[in-house]
Amino acid sequence: MGLDNIILPIQTLQKLYASGIVNVEKKTLPIVNISFKGDNRKHVLVLTDTQGALKQSEKELLKKLIESCKLTPEDIALVNLADQPVAVSDIITQLKIRKAIFFGVPFAAIKLPIEDSDDKLLTANDCTIVKTVPLSTLQYDVNRKRSLWHALKILFEL
Repeated sequence: MGLDNIILPIQTLQKLYASGIVNVEKKTLPIVNISFKGDNRKHVLVLTDTQGALKQSEKELLKKLIESCKLTPEDIALVNLADQPVAVSDIITQLKIRKAIFFGVPFAAIKLPIEDSDDKLLTANDCTIVKTVPLSTLQYDVNRKRSLWHALKILFEL
């Protein structure tokens, strides 16, 4: 028997490698400071990418959409990506988001394993997402509002 063909009984192997063969260290992810409006009570993310503040008409449309989904401002986390350089995956993970609506967020900025489709349910990181056009576009496009509303009814089981 050479050193190339050593056969050990299973009991010996279990004793030798009781704590495993590979040492896996748990890495803690750095906490990123994410500013948002709302209380995030229902872990619903509303994500925009708007330079500056939303216009009054956009705020009113957003309020109507949130209320139509049987949500309140306290139920959501409203985040504007344009205000902070935060990865979408970090927002979802850190705020424990389960459902999300992305208004006008460029596909390149999302960086999640989802397809580039608007007004459809998409899933990534244990989160169901509906991606759509910016609020500024949506407010004047009745067909897009209908398409988005159809997706939101499914997302929020309305």
